[in-house]
Amino acid sequence: MSSAANSAANSGEIRRLGPEEAEAYRHLRLEGLRRHPDAFGESYAEAAGKPPHHWPEMLETAGVFGAWREGRLIATAACVTAAEWGLPAHLLHKAFLIGVYTRPKARGAGFGRAVCQAAVDHARGLPRIDQIMTAVQVDNVPARTLYETLGFVVWGRQPRALKVQGRYHDEFEMALLFDGAEAE
Repeated sequence: MSSAANSAANSGEIRRLGPEEAEAYRHLRLEGLRRHPDAFGESYAEAAGKPPHHWPEMLETAGVFGAWREGRLIATAACVTAAEWGLPAHLLHKAFLIGVYTRPKARGAGFGRAVCQAAVDHARGLPRIDQIMTAVQVDNVPARTLYETLGFVVWGRQPRALKVQGRYHDEFEMALLFDGAEAE
C-alpha cells in the first residue's frame, strides 16, 4: 500500500462492507449521485428508487469497500465481475471498478486510494479475473490520476459516454491488466 493509503488506513478503517451496512452505503451512494450526477452511469432517481432489499443484496454479492472514520462511512469503491452483471462467457475474465466516491471533507487524505486499492486487490484474488476496467470523465483529472497511480492505463476515449440533463460527457476507458501486459 502507498504512503497515502497507509495514512488513510492509519486514521480510519478500510474494509469490505457487509449487508448490515446497507443503509450507510445507500446514504453515501445517493450523496455521490446527487453531488456529481455527471460522474456516474446511474442517476440519483434510479438509485433512490431501488427497493430496500437491493442494497444489502448488492453488498452480499459485489466487493464493495468502504473507509470509515469516527464511525462514519466516508469513501467507497466497488469491484463487480462480468459474471455478476450477467455478461457473456467471453467477457468473464473482467472485473469493473465502479461507484468510487469520497466525501468532500475526506478528499486528499488517501481514503479514495485506499478503497480503490482494496477493490483492485479483491479483483486480483478472484478466480478467472485477469483485468479490471474502469471509466472516468475526461475532465476529472484527480480521479484519472488516482487510477493511474494504481496501474490503470487509458486505452480509449468514448465520446458521449454519458448524457446527463441533455449534456454529453466523454469518458476515458481504462484498464489494469493483472499479468503485467500493457493495455492497447
